[in-house]
Amino acid sequence: MTQVRLRPMTLEEYREWLPWAIEDYAREDVEHKAVDPDRARSNMAAFLESVIPRGPRTDGHRLSIVEDVETGERVGYTWWADRELDAGPSAWIYDVYIDERTRGRGFGRGLMEAVEAQVREAGLSRMELHVWVDNDPATSLYRSLGFIPTGMEMFKTLE
Repeated sequence: MTQVRLRPMTLEEYREWLPWAIEDYAREDVEHKAVDPDRARSNMAAFLESVIPRGPRTDGHRLSIVEDVETGERVGYTWWADRELDAGPSAWIYDVYIDERTRGRGFGRGLMEAVEAQVREAGLSRMELHVWVDNDPATSLYRSLGFIPTGMEMFKTLE
């Protein structure tokens, strides 16, 4: 297994990450939900401001840089938070991201296992996340780690 280390995202790294995150999340909404690009960016900026107003210092949220233990190289990031969900106190995994140049080398699995360890250390016994239905690599990884699909969102554009 490829080992990773999760370290807290610094405020400077957060400031670098935020514009990228707004664009990346907006791109996914444009791609998957047919949302107007300007509206998607505006929605994402407002969402992130409301959910993590203090960035990596927001209570209950863990924004981390993912590093390759062997080289110390940054290979991605992750963000999860304590949330009260239908099943009770849980970790909601907002995002996991492995840089494209390092994908396919086991870092995604290592990241998810490191997040699971953090969640356990936080005293939580449940993790939940959202994955796009066409993201086969992620869906396969999550299933192999014991995640159970619970539903599927759908939409239809009316002409």
